[in-house]
Amino acid sequence: MNQTDQMKRQSKDLTPEVDWLEKNDMESGDGIPLGLILCAGKSSEQVELLELEQSGIRVAEYLTELPPRELLKKKLHQAIQSARRSLSTSLRHPRDAFTVQSSG
Repeated sequence: MNQTDQMKRQSKDLTPEVDWLEKNDMESGDGIPLGLILCAGKSSEQVELLELEQSGIRVAEYLTELPPRELLKKKLHQAIQSARRSLSTSLRHPRDAFTVQSSG
């Protein structure tokens, strides 16, 4: 089974769970439920083919090996800056603190 087929199967397995959470486990002020598929490699084309934008399911890549030290430091610094911006925004707009925002 190729990677696109695996992601397709996982999204079909995850969709009912995300839907159930949205219908049965949300409280006032909650952001939409989020399903996450982790994979060792992905391409934007593969993800686009799955048409997951409206489903609340995201695909993320994980590393099987650490990148070079300098690249890792750069990526960690970017993640920290992004988290600080997000926290700053959520403190100004607490109602939106846990809303999932698209990165596209």
